[in-house]
Amino acid sequence: MHCLLAFLCLYAAGASQPKHKFSNSSPHPTAIAHSANSILEKMLDRYDRANSFQGTISAKFIRGDSVAETLIQAKAQGDRTGHLSRSRIDVITTSASGKVRSVSQMLRVDNGKELMTYHPTTRDYYREPRRVDRLSNILRPLLHSAKKFAADYNVRKTTNNLAETPHRYILYGKSKNGQVWIHIDSDTFEFLGVRAQNSKGDELHVETIGQRWNTAIDDSTFRLVIPEGARQLPAPRPGGVFGLPAN
Repeated sequence: MHCLLAFLCLYAAGASQPKHKFSNSSPHPTAIAHSANSILEKMLDRYDRANSFQGTISAKFIRGDSVAETLIQAKAQGDRTGHLSRSRIDVITTSASGKVRSVSQMLRVDNGKELMTYHPTTRDYYREPRRVDRLSNILRPLLHSAKKFAADYNVRKTTNNLAETPHRYILYGKSKNGQVWIHIDSDTFEFLGVRAQNSKGDELHVETIGQRWNTAIDDSTFRLVIPEGARQLPAPRPGGVFGLPAN
């Protein structure tokens, strides 16, 4: 996961004009009670303290006539102390350049004992020892990459009754490398999405879909059955379901 989001954000890209709910206009701005850093800390803590989480992250990267779209479906159980007990990540990436189109898929499961990664297209897999990990590590690489655009953010709080999530903080930063907008629900501190654009005009749009908290997840979700005939590869590096060590 770390490598995936780091790649998507490497160019500080942001989406093409987003949906209405990601408008950067501020119809009803209000006074800000939190700094950008405290908002981000509360958001990360929201994820780490969850008993369980289910949701999807959609990312679209645009460079000229090339478009890469990635759909990340995450299901995780936490221990309410900031760490994961089990998790499952399904990643589907579609790339298109002119008439050429390609699709890749990855499934990554931490069953509480070991970490397994399977690639259905190439029918290969590898196993890794699991390590203590955090749910927020699904977002930390994205936030780290956003820092390439701005060391500091301006914060505004908006209310738009036409939006799906009317109350939100918008953290905005700009530098010679580009500009970035981070959207966070101001009531729940859930991550809503990111828009960014670099100095070359490359764009990225990331948004969350259908986040659910503290609901039961069937045990079968965390069982990965490798198909017969699949090829086992050597483990590329130590574990961590999102590719990051726990902080």
